[in-house]
Amino acid sequence: MSNPLNFDELVGNVLTMARDASPRKTIEFGVIHGFCRDFAEDLAPNLIDLLSRVEGLQSLVPALERRPDLIVPATDEKALWCFVRESY
Repeated sequence: MSNPLNFDELVGNVLTMARDASPRKTIEFGVIHGFCRDFAEDLAPNLIDLLSRVEGLQSLVPALERRPDLIVPATDEKALWCFVRESY
């Protein structure tokens, strides 16, 4: 069995999956959190407890902000995020 992902790796994997699987331009913060919680069950069980607490929600925004290659805030409140997609 492989090592569980750390928080930033989990968030990066979730963002990549959501962006690549959906034609949508935006995604809601709550949806990102839900995907992170779901993915943690298989990929990072050590993070389930964190993601189930307020501290997990508070940690998620900075983790998203560290990935401007994948996502940027679409609103000042950061309730909605916009996927970054490569243009050819």
